[in-house]
This record gives sequence, C-alpha cells and structure tokens, in this order.
Amino acid sequence: MGFETAVVVAIFLIAFLFLGGTYYNGWAASQDNLQTAKEDNNALMLEKTHTSISIGEINSDGSNTSYTITVDVTNTGSRVLDWEKIDVLVDGKLTYFDTSTDPHTWSPEESVTFTMVDLNGSDWHRIKVVTENGIGDYATYHID
Repeated sequence: MGFETAVVVAIFLIAFLFLGGTYYNGWAASQDNLQTAKEDNNALMLEKTHTSISIGEINSDGSNTSYTITVDVTNTGSRVLDWEKIDVLVDGKLTYFDTSTDPHTWSPEESVTFTMVDLNGSDWHRIKVVTENGIGDYATYHID
C-alpha cells in the first residue's frame, strides 16, 4: 500500500506542476497584452490632449437648392495633423471637401480652408470637423 500511495502522490505532484506552469504562462501572456493595451491607451490619450481645432469663419455662396461653403479651421493644438485624415460632417452626413493647401500636413496655429460644394437646404445647418483621433469642433451656419 505504501508504494501505490507514493506513485499517486508523484502523479498528483507532476500534474500540479504541469497545470501550474500552464496557468502561469497564460497569466503572463495576458499581463503582457494588458500592459501593451495600457501603453496604447496612454499614447492615444496623450495625442488627444495635444490635439485641438477651432472653426472660424464660414462663408456660403449660392441658394438653398445648391450652395458652396468655405470653412476656415485652425489647428489650435500642438500636434501636426494630416488633413487627409480629417472628416467633415454637414448635418450629420459625411461630406466630401477640398482644401486650400497642397501639403498633407497641418501644423499647429495654421489655418486651412475647407470647401464643400453641391450642398442643399435652407435654414440653419450644423458642421462638424473631426480629426484623425476623434477631436472635433462644431459650428452652425444659415442659408436663406
């Protein structure tokens, strides 16, 4: 009876070591993933705190059936933006735009004029300009 007990204890010990090693490897991998996610989140939060834009003057040309607007937007943050990754929404709809600048970078304190054509509707409209990391600014304008 003593030999069988020793064999059972040895089997349980080996199984415990195997399961413990497997558990530890899984735990260590998940901790690495968690640490990477925290670092990515911190980098994104840092980018967001350094990003800011401000909508300035909005000019319209045309009538309520078809009009064009030009919007002056200033990069008031301290981060260089890529204006090809900017989204412009007019009344909640993603709108195609053209810009006044040729290079793709948008430096801090630089203003860019966005032009949207073939818009329609009268009364008050809302425009939102959103940067690549989700920071944006709203403004309203009126068409007679």
